Amino acid sequence: MTTASNTCQDILIVEDDKELLTGYKMFLGKKGYHATCAETLGAAMDYVNKQTFNIALLDVNLPDGYGPDIIPGLKSNDPRMSIIVVTSDNKIETAVDAIKRGADNYLVKPFKWQNLEAVLDRSSEFTTLRRRSFANESLQEEKSIVFGDSSIIRTVVHQAEIAAKSDTNIFITGETGTGKGVLARHIHQISNRNEEAFVELNCSTLKGDLLKSELFGHAKGAFTSAYKDRQGLIESADRGTLFLDEIGDMDWEVQTMLLKVLEEHTFRRLGENKLRKSSFRLLCATNKDLHEAVEKKEFREDLLYRINVFPLTLPPLRERTQDIGALTISLLRELNYKHDLLDETVIAYLSEVPLRGNIRELRNTLERAMILAQGTPLQQYHFSSNQGNSNEKKESNICFTLKSAEQEHIKKVIAHFHNDKTQAAQALGISVPSLYRKLEQIRSKQH
Repeated sequence: MTTASNTCQDILIVEDDKELLTGYKMFLGKKGYHATCAETLGAAMDYVNKQTFNIALLDVNLPDGYGPDIIPGLKSNDPRMSIIVVTSDNKIETAVDAIKRGADNYLVKPFKWQNLEAVLDRSSEFTTLRRRSFANESLQEEKSIVFGDSSIIRTVVHQAEIAAKSDTNIFITGETGTGKGVLARHIHQISNRNEEAFVELNCSTLKGDLLKSELFGHAKGAFTSAYKDRQGLIESADRGTLFLDEIGDMDWEVQTMLLKVLEEHTFRRLGENKLRKSSFRLLCATNKDLHEAVEKKEFREDLLYRINVFPLTLPPLRERTQDIGALTISLLRELNYKHDLLDETVIAYLSEVPLRGNIRELRNTLERAMILAQGTPLQQYHFSSNQGNSNEKKESNICFTLKSAEQEHIKKVIAHFHNDKTQAAQALGISVPSLYRKLEQIRSKQH
């Protein structure tokens, strides 16, 4: 029988029979498990509060109480843990009670070691499935990520993939929209933590106590609206990856709390004294110059040293315009573009547009053009709201309402078909009378 010990190696044994404990240690050690033994319920909870276990072997009758009583507490600390109740009591009522409290399996003493191995295999499978369900990753086949083929982006991605194999903190910088979040997710996907959670937080969206609660969690009654215990993102990211986007916007007090977590690998929920542990891998990103923020006393210098172990900088699109073609094709696939070919003039046009918002603005530009194209193949004139004198484009960023964008588009299409209203109406997907009504609206607006 093949054991899942490569997936689940940390196991907590709660048993007061010393002879059985010795047998557990010898058998589990041979199977590749790392066993921690507790002879009382109190000792078991002390261990659980300090570290994370994949599986717990829990005896029913212990010196300080009834074993299944602590199952809710074990699950509260880590819902992914698989719990096997072991007892000499063969009553069905005991088994039903343990399962109701959250146990995954039930084993009756005396048992054969191969029976224990079979139960451990099933429990390991449960734990793996739970990890995946807690992860933000889809269980469907992952789509390939397109970064581009320029030498500058290839270098950045290559460095990121080397760093991904370690557990070092990675610090990603770059302008808004350059794909920092996409790169962070890619790092997680190719790391040895890819079956665990990828937990993401944009630090610019929350401030003060809200940010602290989101990161660290809180105990019931910690503040007015804390109606129940809540797990924070640091806890959710245990064994996985915690990605803090726009960390430059994090409050000074929260920076101090995060620094302590990185130094000691422990934390407390708000309003709780119990010390908890989370073994996460940290990725951070910002569009700010944090060295300048340190000089202005807006960001802690010691925290910057902690997070800036392996820095990566994503270049803006204006420094790698040769990537726009590949990025455009990739984004169109995401937007469910139904046509096999793309007019080469579209790529040429997009390569000349000053995309200040980088990849994010490129995506928005394509989505807007697809709306105007109404299901027809994209042409350069579908990007009418972006067109104009090249000098004007550099000086201003024109914003159209949907109505004015439609009117500009209609004029471009008519010009494209040399004022042939019938062909223009067909291309626009409307009737000729509808086109004339829209033209009348345009003329009324001009007068």
